[in-house]
Amino acid sequence: MSLDHILLGMLREPASGYDLKQEFERSVRHFWFAELSQIYPALKKLEERGLLRSQRVPSARGPDRRVFETSEDGDEQLERWLLSDPVIPSDRI
Repeated sequence: MSLDHILLGMLREPASGYDLKQEFERSVRHFWFAELSQIYPALKKLEERGLLRSQRVPSARGPDRRVFETSEDGDEQLERWLLSDPVIPSDRI
């Protein structure tokens, strides 16, 4: 599992990096920790790879928000990962 997989899985609906950080805090923080300084670069790389797309949307408080959603390729990538066999590091056997 990687941060990329977690982000793709969390983006079942459009969300900003800040929204995703809040979702991390509510759901997976007990076994996976990620700061905004990790989330935003990961989102950018996923978008560059064509797995996400984003748009700027007006915010009632402050500057516009950048909202991300998965692309068709992103959905396919997540599905392939979910259906693949788990990878168990050799030091855990």
